Amino acid sequence: MNIEELRKKLHDYVDNADEMQLESIYQMFIEATSNELITDEEMIEELDKRWDNYKSGKSRTYTLEEAREELHTYRKN
Repeated sequence: MNIEELRKKLHDYVDNADEMQLESIYQMFIEATSNELITDEEMIEELDKRWDNYKSGKSRTYTLEEAREELHTYRKN
């Protein structure tokens, strides 16, 4: 899809969006253009830290089944 097609699709979507959809789109736009975004360097440092914690066993990991069970238990409460 070229840029003109993308613009048209976005305009059409915005023109037909309800209030809640417009607020969501606006919020996503603000967050995407804000100065508070993590810089590439900060992101890499955080990912490296998490990877090191995973490799050393400091981070708790879950199997897919464990994650589903946790979610199921959380939803019950």
